[in-house]
Amino acid sequence: MPKKDRSEEKGFKCEFCNKVFARNGNLVIHVRTHSGEKPYKCKSCHKVFSQTNNLDYHTRTHTGIKPYKCSLCQKAFPRKQTLDYHTRIHSGERPYKCNLCQKAFSLESALDYHTRAHMGVKRYICTICEKKFLQLSNLQVHSTSHTGERPYKCDLCNKSFSLKFSWKCHTRIHSGERPYKCTLCQKAFPHKNALDYHTRAHMGDKRYICTICEKKFVQLSNLQVHSRSHTGERPYKCDLCQKAFSQKHTLDCHIRAHMGDKRYVCMICEKKFSELGNLRVHSRSHTGEKPYKCNFCDKTFTQKIHLVHHTRIHRGE
Repeated sequence: MPKKDRSEEKGFKCEFCNKVFARNGNLVIHVRTHSGEKPYKCKSCHKVFSQTNNLDYHTRTHTGIKPYKCSLCQKAFPRKQTLDYHTRIHSGERPYKCNLCQKAFSLESALDYHTRAHMGVKRYICTICEKKFLQLSNLQVHSTSHTGERPYKCDLCNKSFSLKFSWKCHTRIHSGERPYKCTLCQKAFPHKNALDYHTRAHMGDKRYICTICEKKFVQLSNLQVHSRSHTGERPYKCDLCQKAFSQKHTLDCHIRAHMGDKRYVCMICEKKFSELGNLRVHSRSHTGEKPYKCNFCDKTFTQKIHLVHHTRIHRGE
């Protein structure tokens, strides 16, 4: 049993790393991170845990119990801490601020990761190629590049993923779920980083600049795709007809057209499409929605490309 270091007036000190705790019980739990002791075992699958609350949370994955419900969107969670994190999506609260650059985060773990990036601390090392990473999760993802493992499979289209997060984002394509909403224009997104990029566009934060034409972009990936319009590079080639594309997404859609895979179905007339974007455009023929508005004459359009062509008339291009 860990003993209190009497020279430490603050509380109970860990003999391994000198970290100090106000309560002896917290020290006991902490010491298990050094010893590896996990005394609490799940009766269903025999997985072991160092704390009883982690065992309780894990048990709910077997029972499906989610007692903590968001009052704003009714989404339910197995633990209160996860609900607290979730509510910050709605409130926009970011209580953890970096002392070096003042960037704020909704999770303390995200701040810790960000701080390590400032310090250049990469503590997680691949045992195969010795590449170093800031986060354990990044190392785990990298390891699949050696093993080829993709354990997370979509039940609807059989696409597989190396990350559970990627699988979860993908399932929202099928379900249409968009839990992340912009507080400025109410546009909703299937994952948080898409909302972050969108918010930067509102703020005029376009930090990535083309060295050829000086066009600016919110995302580095968009700049990389744009650069191919200058170079003519088309790195993604179809194995069936050798047609090449500048974006992987375009190749994926093209392959689905070869296979006759039209997974996106209109709920009104049941017309099928190989691309979600094409379904959205088609849906406007039923709703009459024309979201793209000309700044010169207020004429509206169902597709952005039609607005672009129309604008050139005003500019005399």
